[in-house]
Amino acid sequence: MDELGGQLSSSVMRVFELREVLELAKAKAKLEWAKEKVSTPPSLMGTLESMSTQSVKRYKDVVESDYWREDFTAQKVYTTNLQRWVDLISKIDTALSSLPIEEETAIIEHYLSFINEKLSLEAGSDMLKAGLSVCQQRLGSISERWGVIRRSRIERVMNLELEATNLKDEIKEAEVRFAVGEIEQELFERKMSVLQSTLKKVENEISGIRSSLDDMDMKIFRCTELSRES
Repeated sequence: MDELGGQLSSSVMRVFELREVLELAKAKAKLEWAKEKVSTPPSLMGTLESMSTQSVKRYKDVVESDYWREDFTAQKVYTTNLQRWVDLISKIDTALSSLPIEEETAIIEHYLSFINEKLSLEAGSDMLKAGLSVCQQRLGSISERWGVIRRSRIERVMNLELEATNLKDEIKEAEVRFAVGEIEQELFERKMSVLQSTLKKVENEISGIRSSLDDMDMKIFRCTELSRES
């Protein structure tokens, strides 16, 4: 158990160290991108800004087009430098998003439980104390990020609930129209099938989001309590 605990500590610390390195690299890349953008001639900004949202393949196609085959060496240099930073930032974002906030919180929860168990049995090692400190820092960052994500998901739920209400109204209207003979049975059944299927999907999404909100809120609460106990 001690050996596994040591491996766990090393792995968790490595995850957080890599995230810190990536976040620092992203900040530096954004700074370099901004510096490159400032130095770009104003006449090129419209072309470069539109290209910054394109994929690498699309960018390659533009560079190799007839327009770029003309003798615009300076433009190629500016575009290449800007796109390099855009691509790097995109790769860093992909790496950072490979560990979702829910999974990172779960890691912190399990690790804090392990730390508390070890500290209750004996004096904590330097690695455990360092791990506790890093977990507390990451928990603060996660709580801030979760606040933003949570508001976005709650807004999504409100929009879905409005959509569900409208669908229910359409279902009632279709039932009334069928009852008074305004629409035939075949059309009524097709319409009801579509409306009920759509309503079910909306209600399932609402349920899923609410469940994820409750689950994440509970994870953060447990992590906060474990952090205080430590």
